[in-house]
Amino acid sequence: MGYTRCRSSAWRIPPIVKWVTPHIFAHRRVAAALVAVGISLSITAAVASPSFAKQQSADWSQQQITAGIRGVDVSQWQHGYRKPLSFAKLRKSGVRFAFIKASDGKSVGDRPARKWWPIDRKAARKARLVVGSYHYGRPTSNVNNLVADAVGEANQAAARTGRYVSGYLPTALDLESAPTNLTPAQVTLWAETWLRTFKDLTGRAPILYSYRYFLATRVLATPELTSYPLWFAHYGTKQGGTTAPIAGWPVDAPDFWQFSSRGRLAGSGSTNIDLNVFFGSGDELRQLAHMSVASAQQFGLL
Repeated sequence: MGYTRCRSSAWRIPPIVKWVTPHIFAHRRVAAALVAVGISLSITAAVASPSFAKQQSADWSQQQITAGIRGVDVSQWQHGYRKPLSFAKLRKSGVRFAFIKASDGKSVGDRPARKWWPIDRKAARKARLVVGSYHYGRPTSNVNNLVADAVGEANQAAARTGRYVSGYLPTALDLESAPTNLTPAQVTLWAETWLRTFKDLTGRAPILYSYRYFLATRVLATPELTSYPLWFAHYGTKQGGTTAPIAGWPVDAPDFWQFSSRGRLAGSGSTNIDLNVFFGSGDELRQLAHMSVASAQQFGLL
């Protein structure tokens, strides 16, 4: 899960933070102007970001998380130099579930997702991690094509992950950016269409992934949108073991919390890894994954 968030960037940056580092130019007026723009953009990003200038945890204990079920999420960026991940080592680190990028709304992101999804899915299952998947959503800027665009991306995701039901977590819609010309109502229409279409195609309610600033400013907290399970990104070690309520969303949201993009675990590959916690019991995760009691025991949930 590219950023705005870092799932489409070769290096991990916080949600919507785009650091502006002005180049040094001989012409002082040009340099001064660029510095001014850079500072302005950085300040704007700082207000929006859930993790700007905040220390992030390398593991669950540093975040003071003692309850819930531990998990990670991965994409091609954990495969530097084309190396596989060691999901077996991740499991030894206490990880019990893994969301894996399976599809992307643009071909530049979908090609590596299409490559690594089957490889990581099989490896994670072999290591007895409960597998979930996510689709990186990219709403169109064409306001007259919002519904058709969302339906197309939902079909793309369903074709990739829809048949993985028994023993698998639902697919998540990773929605963290949208064209600036779209209003919150239009972004919400796109999101609701995607989620509803995916549910109709697969028979399973998908999960919505996003972060606080996007939820507060780019979408509307409609009854339909807030009815889906929420996977929430919000970083910073000062939060401790809990995350604050999200305005407009149910008081018990989120279901999943991504608390760091800078995890360092044995087996996490060539770079940092996203760390998550499921706010529930092993049996509740088992039910969400349509997993039998016997399988849940083998996967270390019970």
